[in-house]
Amino acid sequence: RLVAELRLNGIGTIEDANRYLAEVYLPQIHNPKTMVLAQNPVTGYRALPSEMDLEKIFCVKEYRVVGRDHTVSIGGEKWMIADPIRESIAKQKLELRYDKWGNWHAFFANRKLKLVKIKKAQKIAA
Repeated sequence: RLVAELRLNGIGTIEDANRYLAEVYLPQIHNPKTMVLAQNPVTGYRALPSEMDLEKIFCVKEYRVVGRDHTVSIGGEKWMIADPIRESIAKQKLELRYDKWGNWHAFFANRKLKLVKIKKAQKIAA
């Protein structure tokens, strides 16, 4: 409904849209008769804890099983774990986190891992 209102009023910029929201839409159109004041004027919002990582929460997570050679398949390509690891993590689950820009990062036990793409060897004609 709001998009239609903006279009009908010929609004095409963010600045004009913000002005329209503040001056027209919210006070006159968006149900001013049904608005109820809160009983407690103190806000219920809290500050975000400093230890909370929103990029860990707001991402798409996928899992891959690590091969015996410490490789995983991502998008049809083989990737090798480049970070030194004390013990083998073969057959363990590796977590891939995709952010809102489509970039991905690999994690194992909440530790970020560096992966290197493996290039296929070219066959030499006999």
